[in-house]
Amino acid sequence: MHKFLRAVGFSSCTRRRDLEAILDRVEDEAKLVRVVHDKNGDIRAQKLMFMGKRIGISVCGTMSETDEFEREFYFPWHESNCITTQAACQVQRHAEKDAFSGICDERGLGVSLIYYLQNQLEYLEKDLNHQKFCYISSVMMSGLSVEGKILLPMQKNADNKISILQCQDIYSVVETCFMPFGVECDQYSIVGEITEVEECRNDWTGELVYSLTVSCNGLNFQVCINEADLVGIPAPGRRFKGSVWMQGIATIREAQQSVK
Repeated sequence: MHKFLRAVGFSSCTRRRDLEAILDRVEDEAKLVRVVHDKNGDIRAQKLMFMGKRIGISVCGTMSETDEFEREFYFPWHESNCITTQAACQVQRHAEKDAFSGICDERGLGVSLIYYLQNQLEYLEKDLNHQKFCYISSVMMSGLSVEGKILLPMQKNADNKISILQCQDIYSVVETCFMPFGVECDQYSIVGEITEVEECRNDWTGELVYSLTVSCNGLNFQVCINEADLVGIPAPGRRFKGSVWMQGIATIREAQQSVK
């Protein structure tokens, strides 16, 4: 069971047979996003099904010789609508499956920004075409969260400075924070200011999901979290504190000159 499936409105899915029913429905009803012939001769495919505004599930696998889809893995999907970074970005394949992660050199963070690549077959298709040089010009990122808390805005004086004497805990002093969380490289612990709040409902389960646009350490991205997992009421100007799994949609462009 994917840990962050509940972030897109499937908190009640706790049994394997329930998950299989959901994935079978996705395979039957989803549109085929992209099909790619890889260098090994396999036909790789990715399907995407939206269950609400910009939330859904992507299923990846291969097409058999009889044109049947064979599922290999899946992941919950939230589609961001804001550009997070335009820094130089590299892509690496996972060791255990045909999934990819992006690595961005965001100097303002002090650490490499690593995210799970959502449009992975688009990247694979262009990467296999060695006639043209491709690069990632920007990435729109989302952070899926299963545990979060709303903090009040910073208390500042007339000079827009934090009054240390009035601080009651560390989060009264730290305005934003972005640091690695746990053992997986694409998960982070964040504190960021909420600039926009959007509610969306999972059409399959009826669960309410928040899409929060967050500004954190100079980056703008969206946090997707189930209402049941969020403590407090989100509003612009307040802050979000929690751990997130970063995923992103990369804009992949072709350079003007071909590689010789």
